[in-house]
Amino acid sequence: MVAAARGAGAVEMEIEAKLGVPDGLVLGRLARVRTLAGFDLVPRRAGRLRDTYVDTRERLLLAAGFACRRRMAADGLRYTLKALGGVRGAVHRREELEVRLPVDAPPVEWPRGRARTRVLAIIGKEPLEPLVTLEQRRRTRTVLAGRRVVAELALDAVRVPSRRRAPRVFHELEVELRHAGTERDLGAMVAALKERWGLTDVSESKLARALALVSGRKPVGPGSRRAPGKRARRKRPGLRPADPMAEAARRTLAVHFGRMLDHEPGTRLGQDPEELHDMRVATRRMRAGLRLFAAHFEPKILRAFRKGLRRTGQVLGAVRDLDVFNEKTARYLEGLPEDRRGELGPLLEVWGRARETARKELLGYLDGEDYRTLCERIAEFLSTPGAGAAAVVGGEGEPLPHEVRHVVPSEIYRHYGEVLAFDAPLAAPAPPLSCYHLLRITAKGLRYTLEFFEEVLGKGAKQLIEEMKALQDHLGNLQDAVVASTLLSNFLSSGQWGTDRKRGSAPIQVAPGVAAYLAARQSELQALLEGFPPVWRRVRGREFGERLGTLAAALALSGRSGADS
Repeated sequence: MVAAARGAGAVEMEIEAKLGVPDGLVLGRLARVRTLAGFDLVPRRAGRLRDTYVDTRERLLLAAGFACRRRMAADGLRYTLKALGGVRGAVHRREELEVRLPVDAPPVEWPRGRARTRVLAIIGKEPLEPLVTLEQRRRTRTVLAGRRVVAELALDAVRVPSRRRAPRVFHELEVELRHAGTERDLGAMVAALKERWGLTDVSESKLARALALVSGRKPVGPGSRRAPGKRARRKRPGLRPADPMAEAARRTLAVHFGRMLDHEPGTRLGQDPEELHDMRVATRRMRAGLRLFAAHFEPKILRAFRKGLRRTGQVLGAVRDLDVFNEKTARYLEGLPEDRRGELGPLLEVWGRARETARKELLGYLDGEDYRTLCERIAEFLSTPGAGAAAVVGGEGEPLPHEVRHVVPSEIYRHYGEVLAFDAPLAAPAPPLSCYHLLRITAKGLRYTLEFFEEVLGKGAKQLIEEMKALQDHLGNLQDAVVASTLLSNFLSSGQWGTDRKRGSAPIQVAPGVAAYLAARQSELQALLEGFPPVWRRVRGREFGERLGTLAAALALSGRSGADS
């Protein structure tokens, strides 16, 4: 279990098993058990807990996939934010953030830390209100393997008060790993509890079960991003043509900041590569947004954000690039006969060491002060309308272009012009591979601008975005093949991972399987180069340019009176 010391904004990756107990009699019998699956159970304490789960009126926390619990403890008031996800069978793996307060206060007044940052990124300054209250009678046990503390076992009788009907009760057993515990330990205990006691997996959180009991609805699963009866959190910023660019920036960045934080728990766990990919995409879009909106803020306001997000993207990218290589290598191996699928073993061994190193650096960065401070400052900036906005009137009193409809059309033309500038270099015989990579980077500016303002550009924007995406996907696959070829060539010459490290002389590797894989990636690269012209023509062609111009002109003229034409 990945954990940090508790305190203001402490973070912990909680790993626990949740099992349903059929009734109070079985719960009482379990309370008398002193050994389980070879582990000793040492009684610690019994007590009563009263937990109030809170959310905004629109259930923004639930819609974002989080539960927020308020509990009065001996050392003060605690708010705990738990991600509702990461469930397999009875085992729940989820990020847990906690903050302690001497007296109750709204999130904007909480001490600086990840709990405050995460909550403000989701709810802004919306007030929290009670959602449901749980009353629990809890009996806890320390789980020991010799002197090693591997887990804490809790036996809970949970009572859900209701104004409309009699209180509802359910019983649950939880086993939460401690630092010395392993998932093998947890699996052994879960197996014994299910086989000998007939307990069943619980995939829902206590909040979801309580809401289901109170409302009579089916429990909300922990992977859900939707509160009962509520629509999901908006995925778009809700822009209008007359919005000031500074506020359009704030709302646009808030969407992608929320997505970055949403995918951080999954990135930390490292089980699904797409979680890291989505977190990296969110940081990229934020960086693109900062460049696009920079002119509408005071010069120093966004500088620190750009630097911090660049570093965040670098550590995420180091792992993502290795994941992409592995995914494409796995597909290559699947196409080989069974007896040849082990021929890349030495290559995958050095890949694994490189990924482990990159993962350690990533987790160290996410746990570090720089990342925490970056998130806190971004959250504060996004929740403070007007902060840092540049003047909208010039020194002589002249109005400056500052509304979305004033600025975005020219930004679209500027980015499209930068893309079209590649027409001549790419028409030359055998353009360098670096030219394709630079086009991919440049094309992101146009694509992201269209995506940021799709709401105000109208229906035609979606097709243009899809064509830009097709161009970028093609160029991305091409760049992946270039990088893979370089890495494979380096491995054959040095036996090591990487492309630019200074090394002494190393023997040439005799690895026919790796050489065959290099030939396959070279063939893929050639096919992508041959398939590029038709993809490029769709973007550089007259039809694409005319549709783009129509959308830009319509936005520029939006809100104008017909008498002005």
